[in-house]
Amino acid sequence: MLATILANIAWATGGGMINLILDRIARYELSEQSPAAGDVNLAWLLGSVGAGLFIGMLLARRAGAWASSRRRASLFIGWTYLAHGVCFALAGLMPGLLLLSLLVALSRVLVAVEFGLHETLMMRALPDEYRGRVFTADRALELTTMSLSTMLTGWLLLKVEPRVMMIVSGLLSGLPGLFWLLAMWRFGFEVPDAALPPRQEANQ
Repeated sequence: MLATILANIAWATGGGMINLILDRIARYELSEQSPAAGDVNLAWLLGSVGAGLFIGMLLARRAGAWASSRRRASLFIGWTYLAHGVCFALAGLMPGLLLLSLLVALSRVLVAVEFGLHETLMMRALPDEYRGRVFTADRALELTTMSLSTMLTGWLLLKVEPRVMMIVSGLLSGLPGLFWLLAMWRFGFEVPDAALPPRQEANQ
């Protein structure tokens, strides 16, 4: 439970930056013709975020069926965290709207799949009497961190290029995956049996 909550908080340090960064890139980095072009760019980028999250949530069930063992589930969480952050960081290097939108969408697909699996495993492992309290604390800490990250980003964008901030955002939000994988390698950390569905748990 602690690992899950800490991972969500760490993700939020970069995840909270996304809206301001996309707005700045759409309106100032990609808009070369008119202010209206900036609005269109922003609509594309936010649409990419929404489409990616939608597709990712649709795929979460299949991912959960595949990640049906302790080892698979643990590796899946670590690698999807890391991969989504890398995709978002790479998006900051893309010169045009199309490639930038595709990488943003891919990063959201990955984070949505990870979130669906991660939260399901956590809720399954928690006893009934603690589930609501832990979930509320988890979301409250994550959203608070995102709010603070957004405030800091607003100040940093006065001094730092938005594409640089996009790379920073991706790297920060992908760090939990790196730490997760290092914990698996160094300490043998894995998802507990209690988090697995009963049928798969019986096969461990």
